[in-house]
Amino acid sequence: MRWIESRFLVERALGAGLYCLVVMVAFLAIRNNRLRLKTILNLVLFTLVVMAFFYIPTETADIYRWQVLSRGWMGMRFKDFVSVIMMRNATPLGVGIIYVCQKTGINGILPAFCALVFYANVFHIFVITEKKYQISPRIMSLVFLYIMCTGRFQEVIAGIRNMLGFSIVARCIADEVIKDKSVIKNAIWYLTACLIHSAIIPLVMLRMLFLLFDKKNKNLGLFVNLGFLMVAILFAYRYGMSYVITMYRKARGFLTYDVYSYFWEYLITILHVPLTIYALWKYYKKRDRESELYVMETWGVVTTVAEILMFGSFAIFQRFAAFSSLITIPVMASVLEGQKENDRVTESNLIIICLITLMIAAVRGNLCAYKFFIL
Repeated sequence: MRWIESRFLVERALGAGLYCLVVMVAFLAIRNNRLRLKTILNLVLFTLVVMAFFYIPTETADIYRWQVLSRGWMGMRFKDFVSVIMMRNATPLGVGIIYVCQKTGINGILPAFCALVFYANVFHIFVITEKKYQISPRIMSLVFLYIMCTGRFQEVIAGIRNMLGFSIVARCIADEVIKDKSVIKNAIWYLTACLIHSAIIPLVMLRMLFLLFDKKNKNLGLFVNLGFLMVAILFAYRYGMSYVITMYRKARGFLTYDVYSYFWEYLITILHVPLTIYALWKYYKKRDRESELYVMETWGVVTTVAEILMFGSFAIFQRFAAFSSLITIPVMASVLEGQKENDRVTESNLIIICLITLMIAAVRGNLCAYKFFIL
């Protein structure tokens, strides 16, 4: 009995089981068209935020370390915190969010906020994809399962900052491509994402670089694009050099085999990445360069290649894998919708792979660390 208690097996089993239950109920509800997609996703969002609020982190989780560190900030006035802590940090907005949430005195506010922002952004991409391309409920349920099966929920609420930033950038790109929103209107959000976590800076620089070659971009001329790019480079030099140096060291460690293996998380991603590659390949074979999804496919290809090259760095590999799956949502939906009438085998295989991935995530992956009570 002590062996069970020492590892919180009951608490973790119920926590992971609850997440799986939410995912499967939502999957079936979307598939059977019980309610509008937006309504179902809002219910899922509410449930995940509540689950995040009651999350009890382990001592090794990033959120636990930030909660301990932030105790020294609680006696500081906000003005002093800004001048002493925020302005001396490479990601001032990231620590600012932690400070404001922890200032409430309720530990559940921080993980709940992270879950709210992340999944609100992700589900927004679902809704605009369904509306723009008239995707059927059956296909949207498959894409939902594809996104949720990796159990990144635990990474969102425990890692705090990086998934927040990734979701903001993914939503900005989706709005610009699918809804034809001006990048100028999203500039503040790109800046916000960079100030949350330095891992976002390479993606924002890449976005600015893409604008230089975007023939459909009618809102920005070449001069303005170059201006954005220069600002991004200067900002990256000021705040992102440490991240670039870390990427280099991780890559060198991979080449010399000086790496630590996170076997089960690697396995989850290795099972998931081929689904992304499948969607990108299928779209490539029938793509229309005049379609806006061509841009999303390009993003998916670039980030997928990046994650494969960074396979030896667990953190970078996982982060780019998460981003590439988010940015590929419209492409995956379009591909599956185009072949839904004559390719039931692919649909069945996708469901099986996603269910296996979800099972591994719940039993051995990050998700098994989630618990919302202690006996």
